[in-house]
Amino acid sequence: MKQIAIALLAIISGCTPPGFEAIETTAPAVAGVVQSADPALAIDDATGDLVMAWVAGDSTAYHLYHARSSDGGASWSAPVRVTVQAGEVRPHAEASPRLVVNNGVTALFWPTSIEVPGRRFPASQMRFTRSTDGGRTWSSPRILNDDTTSALAGHTFHGATAIGDSTLVVAWLDSRSNAKAAGHADPATHHDGDATVYAVRSNDLGTTWAGSNTPLWGDACPCCRVSLATAPDGSVIASWRGHFEGSVRDPVVGRFTGAPAQPQRVHEDGWVFPGCPHSGPALAVDPDGTAHVAWFTGKQGGAGVYYARSSGDSFETPVPLLTGTTLQTGHPAIALLPDRGEAVIAVNLDETGARVLTLFRLSADGKVTKTVVPDSEGADHPQVIAGRDGSVFVAWTDRAAASRVRIARIAAS
Repeated sequence: MKQIAIALLAIISGCTPPGFEAIETTAPAVAGVVQSADPALAIDDATGDLVMAWVAGDSTAYHLYHARSSDGGASWSAPVRVTVQAGEVRPHAEASPRLVVNNGVTALFWPTSIEVPGRRFPASQMRFTRSTDGGRTWSSPRILNDDTTSALAGHTFHGATAIGDSTLVVAWLDSRSNAKAAGHADPATHHDGDATVYAVRSNDLGTTWAGSNTPLWGDACPCCRVSLATAPDGSVIASWRGHFEGSVRDPVVGRFTGAPAQPQRVHEDGWVFPGCPHSGPALAVDPDGTAHVAWFTGKQGGAGVYYARSSGDSFETPVPLLTGTTLQTGHPAIALLPDRGEAVIAVNLDETGARVLTLFRLSADGKVTKTVVPDSEGADHPQVIAGRDGSVFVAWTDRAAASRVRIARIAAS
């Protein structure tokens, strides 16, 4: 293992910050397969195990794999191939697999990729499989979108969550309402029109899926991932990037149980972008129902990564985490430390705009500390999750050389 001693710099508070120590562990690897990407992380609620899914292979055949660790990532079970046929999955960081572990069931959600003649971007189907034995065996993959006989459309850029001990929910960006028009989209644009957020739920942990797909909200930026989290009252909170008049692309949050509530703008960034930036907001919800959101904006003169949390029916003034005129599009991820009221945010940028892994810790009283993880050049689309003991795990795709998944355990003091 590689020990990385990290000294944190207080960027807002003048107080001495608490310490982090990041221990890079060996990520699970598939024998004979060099390339890996797009990690998804979960904590097994029953055992506390760290669970991971990822894509591995090459252009001839990519597959989805699963492994778990009972010792904080120091060692892993033998990787199990989840997908059956080549072509069921391919690397796509913003649309990477989502993983939920709940009440003895490990659930995986991912989009397929279907080439359509004349279209700039592929169509897709939302796929699902589950394991009831800790990931050793998996059910036959099934399609969750219910428009499989109509014009080929996109069903991707998804989030997933669990409610209680028996319900799974997945939501994605869906283009079925403009699938025909999308086939003739202007190739000079970055997208095929707006999307609608659709969702479907299972009340028996994926044995069956209840009813038809439910359209929730329209005017969604079509390739910025939906994030999902469950509130203490059992409602589901979603965050995505809205498309407002004048090609403004700002983050929004919406809640749904049955009927969806009117979405709430997290902040009026006013980022005008004539396309889709492939950067969805990150979302987490704490035990008192407060929503925490981190996002990137490319607004001229105000580009950066920001964080805000809800206060009743509105969001507090955003905290700037990274700002600068040289920033590339960032991809933040967020996790909450148990019983501390603190958030940890990972993003694949530093203040110079370099593609490295930067971590932020935000205390309950508003203090912010940060560090750039050494030797993380080429970091892409990090994923972060908190373990039951308060440690934090961050996984990312390293694209500095050949694509490979890396993972580190961060012990918080």
